Order: sequence, then C-alpha cells, then structure tokens
Amino acid sequence: MDPMRILDVSMDVLEISFRKPLRTALCEFQKLENILLKLNTGPIIGFGEASPTLAVTGDTSDTVMALLKELASSILEGADPIDVKGITRRLEGIPFNGSAKAAVDMALHDVIGKFSRMPVFSLLGGSFRRLKTDVTVSLGEPEEMCREAEYWVEAGFETLKLKLGSSLKEDLERVKGVRDRVGSSPDIRVDLNQAYTRQLTVKFISKVAPLDVEFVEQPLPAWDLKGLAQIRRATGLPIAVDESVHTSRDLLKVLDYEAADIVNIKLMKAGEIREALRIAALAETAGLESMIGCMAETRLSITAAVHLACAAPNISYIDLDSPLFLEKDPVVGGAKYDGPYIEPGMEYGLGIMDVEET
Repeated sequence: MDPMRILDVSMDVLEISFRKPLRTALCEFQKLENILLKLNTGPIIGFGEASPTLAVTGDTSDTVMALLKELASSILEGADPIDVKGITRRLEGIPFNGSAKAAVDMALHDVIGKFSRMPVFSLLGGSFRRLKTDVTVSLGEPEEMCREAEYWVEAGFETLKLKLGSSLKEDLERVKGVRDRVGSSPDIRVDLNQAYTRQLTVKFISKVAPLDVEFVEQPLPAWDLKGLAQIRRATGLPIAVDESVHTSRDLLKVLDYEAADIVNIKLMKAGEIREALRIAALAETAGLESMIGCMAETRLSITAAVHLACAAPNISYIDLDSPLFLEKDPVVGGAKYDGPYIEPGMEYGLGIMDVEET
C-alpha cells in the first residue's frame, strides 16, 4: 500500500474583528489576523491555524505566511502526513516561529486522526473531557471592567481573569471593584503581562491577597526568573508563568530557580502538541500545576488545545476563551461551547469540516 501524500498546501488569512478591543499591558487587539493552513491529501483535508503575536512569539501574519509558503515547497508537499515526528523534527531547526509550527503540527494531527478514524485526543492517549474555561476581562477603566465582569458572571462563568498592569493604584481599584461587584463566589485570577517590578509586585500582592485572588500571572519580565522566585518566597501567593515558558527547556530554567507554581501552556508558544505535552508532563513531575491558554485564536486552534487538554489530565486550569470575543465564528465543526464549558466532540481528527471565508 502506497503511503498517503500531501498533494496540496494552501494558506489564507483569517481576519476577524473583536466585538470590542482586547487590551493587555503588552498590546491591544482590535482584530485577529491569523493564518489558516490546509493540507490536502486528496480524500482528507487537515486544518491548522497560526496566531502570530509579535509581543510574545515575535512573529506577524506576514512572516508566518512567508514561512509557511517556504515550508510548503521545501518540506510539506509530497510528504507523508503520517510521519508527523519526521516532519516536525525538520521544523525544530527553524528558530522561533512557534505559531507557524503549531499550524503545521495541528493540521498533521487532524489528517492522521481523520485517516485513523479517531479523535485527536484518542491518538494522544487521552479521553473525552468536558472543560470549564475562565473568561478574560480586558484591561480598561475600573468601572468598565466591573461591568464586564458582572456580565460574564451573569452569563454563567465562574472564573474571571483580570488583565492588569497600568498602575498600582488603578490595578488595586480594578481588583477591589470587581470583587465588590461580583461577590465572593467567582474565582479571580490576575494577569500582569510582565508590567511590574519586583518591589511593585510584592506590594500589589499584599493588597490583593485579602480579596481572595487565586494567583498572579507573569508579573515580571519573562527573563526575570530570579525575581519571580523572590516574589514566591516573599508573598506565598501562587505565581503563574506564561511568557517565561515557550518550551520544555524554558520550564527547566523556571524549575531551577523555583520561580513558579503554575505554567501556562500555549500551542502558539510550544510549536507542537507533543512539545506542549512534554511541558505538562515535566510540570507534573516537578509538582507544578498546568494551565492551557491561548492567544487571539479562532475555534480552530482552540479545538487543538482542547484535544491537548483531554490528553493531559494534570492541566487543571483552562483559559480558552478567545472565540467568545470574536464578531463571527467561521469554523464549521470542532470544539463546542456551552457557556463556560467546552467539549472536543467525538468526530475524527479535530472534527473540523470547513472554515468559511472571512
């Protein structure tokens, strides 16, 4: 039996506006400009998505498109998509470009799952799992964030992730205002996106700890692992790392410094599903908790993240809310939302049947 081959590789731009601007301390998103990748084997089409984020992954939609076009001719066209390890090993020699690699990897897994007549989570040794995501409250004026938090709680969401990082005074006002507005029952976690100094972070945590904040994510620049370790020892509130960890090698450095309690895993940083699983496994071995997060993504790549989480039961924090903020959903098939709950579905591969033009 002749091996299956990738006969055609195509890319398109997915351009979708957010219902309202999504602001963090690092950047502001008015819309997403992601790259849709299709690997066509004839009977099967595998779908992938790259979500470039210059401030985090160092790439743009233009650089991702250029790289994918190069990979199409040099590696992908004519390749056996079942040889996912062989293909991704060749991609490892390309520095950075995590989102482009992630698009290729999830499209390959989609093909293999459809060919094998199995959901991707089954291919990875996982099982069906109903996830419950938090929801992000974008950085804004304190009253605006209070209203947004109230809206999501009334919609059934039980965990709020507050984007902060403009100033200590305003951030404290935001956290206190949201807690007062929504009451004691919703969990609140905060993300500073590298905006603070060591001294400012310690002061901030001392003020918000009585407000029952679950954890603080990435308060310091990604490189300052020594500072994160000092904050952990000084405050006792759990610290999550995001921008500090793209790969399992990065996590090893975090572990050396004892700089975190939680690691935020994202496919667009890790570059491939199996690397993300390595991060989760390493975190579990070291006694850290894991979170699955996302960039500005459609339900296509979110579906891949859902399947990943189903294959890594130690991923206990879910932050897969990006599609909730988009003006439209072009993805046919894939993971399904029901309020804060997300299910992968039992369809083969990622379950993606089509992606409509945007």
